[in-house]
Amino acid sequence: MKLKLKPFLGRFRNTQGQMAIFVALIFQVLFLFFAMVVNVGLLVHHKINLQNSVDFAAYYGAMKQAESMNAIAHINYQIRQSWKLLAWRYRIIGSAGTTEVGNPPYRLFSSSLNDAYEDSPMDPASEAPAFCVAYTPFEEVPPQESLCKKGGQASTINLFAVPAATGLVGVSRGIQAAAIAALKNILTQCEYIGPFNWLLLARFKVAFVIDHGNRKRVINMLANGLSGQGAGGEPNSDFLELDGSRVSIGIRKTLEKNLTIQNRNSLGDFKVFNSLGDANCGVTNPSFEKPPKWLTEILVKPAFSTSAANCDGVRTWDVGAMNKLVFYPVDIENPDPDQPRHWRESVELRDEIAALRPFVNYSSPPFETSLGMEKNPWCMAYVGVKATTKPKVPFMPFGEVTMTASAYAKPFGGRIGPWYKESWAPGVASVQSNIGKRLDELTPERYNPGAGISPAMANSPMRVPNYSRFPGDLKGLRSRALAGLYDRALFQMSSRWAPNNDIILNSVSVPAGPDNSPSFSHWSEIAKNFKTGNPSKDILAWNSFDSKAPQMRLLELSALAPDIFDTTYYSIEPNFYQVYYQKIMDHKKMVNANDLDLPSDLGARMDDKKYEGFNIKNQIEVQNKVLEKIDNIGGSTLQYLLKDVDHVLTSWVPNSLLEYDFAPNLFGKCGPGSRPKEKYPIPGDCVAGGRTGFSVKLVSGDYLLRSDLSLGGKSAQGPINNPPPDNF
Repeated sequence: MKLKLKPFLGRFRNTQGQMAIFVALIFQVLFLFFAMVVNVGLLVHHKINLQNSVDFAAYYGAMKQAESMNAIAHINYQIRQSWKLLAWRYRIIGSAGTTEVGNPPYRLFSSSLNDAYEDSPMDPASEAPAFCVAYTPFEEVPPQESLCKKGGQASTINLFAVPAATGLVGVSRGIQAAAIAALKNILTQCEYIGPFNWLLLARFKVAFVIDHGNRKRVINMLANGLSGQGAGGEPNSDFLELDGSRVSIGIRKTLEKNLTIQNRNSLGDFKVFNSLGDANCGVTNPSFEKPPKWLTEILVKPAFSTSAANCDGVRTWDVGAMNKLVFYPVDIENPDPDQPRHWRESVELRDEIAALRPFVNYSSPPFETSLGMEKNPWCMAYVGVKATTKPKVPFMPFGEVTMTASAYAKPFGGRIGPWYKESWAPGVASVQSNIGKRLDELTPERYNPGAGISPAMANSPMRVPNYSRFPGDLKGLRSRALAGLYDRALFQMSSRWAPNNDIILNSVSVPAGPDNSPSFSHWSEIAKNFKTGNPSKDILAWNSFDSKAPQMRLLELSALAPDIFDTTYYSIEPNFYQVYYQKIMDHKKMVNANDLDLPSDLGARMDDKKYEGFNIKNQIEVQNKVLEKIDNIGGSTLQYLLKDVDHVLTSWVPNSLLEYDFAPNLFGKCGPGSRPKEKYPIPGDCVAGGRTGFSVKLVSGDYLLRSDLSLGGKSAQGPINNPPPDNF
């Protein structure tokens, strides 16, 4: 049988459309690849977004850390200023009446500076002076009189003998009676000089104790907050911002605001690491009496002596016997045991002396005498953030993908204050951690309460209050060039002493009161409690009778204003009250620190709207005007003082957004037109130019784990005390 295949085969000769089958098959593969590309792209997008968001969150945390550290640095500088004021009062005011010891810097009776004294050997009156204020510029001292001629040193002043009644009896007896009356007057003054020298010096010392103790309490509150106290939970997972808010809340909001919807909706594990809450660096005492481990107090035990008088030599008035006064220095903290016999029984003096005596040597934290805080460099401040998400993306063939990102950011470039010595060995913070040369060799040596005062330290003239005006300064307030200028200013403020001289400070911007002569009454409130006795929290001279600033206040401001040493080792905020004060008050409320007194910059009066905002910028303005008056050669003698508020802008600043190299052309300068509006104050008071305080940068975890970090100065390398935890 013959088959007919031709029609059958004809069916296969039309092959059009066969590629469609292959295309349909290949399309599935191509679609799969396309979906994988989209899937991977979305995953990469979410991963990048997660990492960027975590970076932002860590940066936020470090920024808040830096803000609190800037405030701590400035308050620490306020303690430095309070110490400078105490030292200036002790050495300048307490020694200006010296006219007969060594080579006085100011020739009192010729009203001229001594041009040949600066490089001559130091005399005891300038090396370790005894405090004496019974000299004429002060209103309370009789005109043209000084009982401080010997500089408060041990000395005897021979007076005169009572004459015998001879010749014309009436006349001679009148002369004899006049002599006895004069001696009685001298006796009265002699009996007052010892207690009043002690009383005024005690006011100065107690004012310092109260002022710097309250500032230390504020530092402890902020520092303990940075170490997690009051934030709840684990100290190393949260801390308090400057205004008292929990930083973890702000960090999470920053993270969530920057996440994609998919990342935000699937946000799972979220961790914050607060390095200053680590057990090796955190809180040691859950109160405001002690700082955390990353801050250490520089305790000192300064020596103060005041001039007392033995008045027994003018008590008998025997005819022909030489009457004399004996002056001798006594330790303010351990007064002369014969004091009651030598001191006049004045109710006013006795009551105030009895009130001040317990606080002259007050040693309970935080009111024990210190130079402020030093930061342990091995307790590094940084913030870590870690987050995990499981974003849902289309065409996910293998289910959800878990993504994790972590980041670290740290404050840098600011300075809380100088270390006691130039290097700090790695390890746990202690007095012995400092090695090498002292950074301020003119301040008293560090005091260890456990070891007490060594005999060498007890008798050292370095215990007398002093400070360096610039790095490497060898004289400080022992400089008789400086003393001469201020001594002249003190005497010329008194129209009774120098009636032919202009009252030199009456054109300074802070208005002086009508009574410009120095007066002990201008310091009557400074040693009182901030809550009740001194609500202005002001320890500078003040004329309370007419609520004006006496000229003495202006001299004090010029003495404590920033100098080159200060700008080298401290981050100084020119607008502290305007930028930080209210936030600190909010922090105080958040942690229920109602008993904490918060003074602002020295020169501010916290119960006076006119003066409550007084700040560093105002201090420098007053200083410049005072120097124009007291230095008749244009301020060339006091070159260590700042002339421009921009000179506090000494922190790190980058060249540009993408260049982190140091920009020397911006150091200590503010660009033209860069001042912020007064109602919008910013740190440093400069929009574009130099900066003050800490900046912030991102760092890697590997950097934080290194064991060869050079953080402690010369030849001091090691690991930090608070590295990130292993599971972070």
